[in-house]
Amino acid sequence: MCACRRIGAIALLLLTAIGFPARANAEPEHIRIQFSAPQRCPDGASFMRALRQRTGRFQLVSAAEQTRVFVVTITHADALVAGRLEIQGPGTEASLRNVSGKTCDEVMAALALMTALAIDPSALSPSALSPSIVSPTAPARTDLSNRTAPASAAPPRPPPASAPARLAPTPSASSPPSSTERPDSNPPRMAPARPQALPASARWKWSAGAHGGVTLGMSPTAGLGGSLFVEAAAPGATVLGPVLRTGLFLNQSDATLASGAGAEFQWAAAMVEGCPIRLIVGDSGVTLYPCLAFHLGVLRGQGRHLDRPSKTTDLWSDLGPVARIRVAVSARLFLEAQGMLVFPLHRLTFDVQESGPTKDPTTVFAVPAVGALAGIGVSYEFR
Repeated sequence: MCACRRIGAIALLLLTAIGFPARANAEPEHIRIQFSAPQRCPDGASFMRALRQRTGRFQLVSAAEQTRVFVVTITHADALVAGRLEIQGPGTEASLRNVSGKTCDEVMAALALMTALAIDPSALSPSALSPSIVSPTAPARTDLSNRTAPASAAPPRPPPASAPARLAPTPSASSPPSSTERPDSNPPRMAPARPQALPASARWKWSAGAHGGVTLGMSPTAGLGGSLFVEAAAPGATVLGPVLRTGLFLNQSDATLASGAGAEFQWAAAMVEGCPIRLIVGDSGVTLYPCLAFHLGVLRGQGRHLDRPSKTTDLWSDLGPVARIRVAVSARLFLEAQGMLVFPLHRLTFDVQESGPTKDPTTVFAVPAVGALAGIGVSYEFR
């Protein structure tokens, strides 16, 4: 049995043994629902879909109407996800229940079950379907213990004193109908089950964005540039949620000698970046990513203020760790800041040969053993 079913069974025992304030009216109950959850958990729309799969005997109303309010809250508590359901009713004492699980989906399913049972005690019954999917010809289901008969219906007549009451046997499914019973010519038909769509928390999330940055040590002077990228983040809100990112990186810098001669450098590379884990800082919307990045491209040098300036283009590759912090501005817009240590896989040297037979080449720039890259930017999540 999966963890989600275990949580559902525990919620059912709590409701039946301790006693949630429940209603089983034939008419839909007017209620309000307040839902809140962390960024990586299912949203309110996912909770409402899970609730309507359990019962349809409710109707959402505005805050102006005095009715029961279901406050549903999901938070992160250490390595677990905690859920809380509080039912507030006019003139009654608030009822509170707590549940915890390993994932947001488990906790949301348990809270949806507890909410459905508080609205409709028969929510676990196979016949407890939403009114929108029941055939119009299906006979109305009546619960005599909790429902009031219409005012126009005549009260049942008591049996005669001389005739003792007898219980009529219930016909089995295989027994033919009696002559006094008329079979329904249009029996209700259930629509074929449709494949359930994956919840939002179970799908990969796609993002795109841009960074502006500066390089230190990778050129004679600080280089300026930026990058464009796309990103795929694994589903879930746990620590083990890998993130893959790829994009294009550009950078430019220059150098000038005392004689006035100099050179310009352009660095262009494709980048691939992987982040094996993510660290979510509570409910603050801040996430930390330790990553590893690889660049493969070209480094181009061009002489400047020379009689015969030349160009040279060499293959470039590097590898290094990346530390990135991501802050949520809204549900889909994020600010990012990151830093990287750049370790060139092969080191290049750029020289300038000034005119004159006795002039020796002057080294303009030699790629160091390690450099640094820092940048800030934005990303947008498409989901």
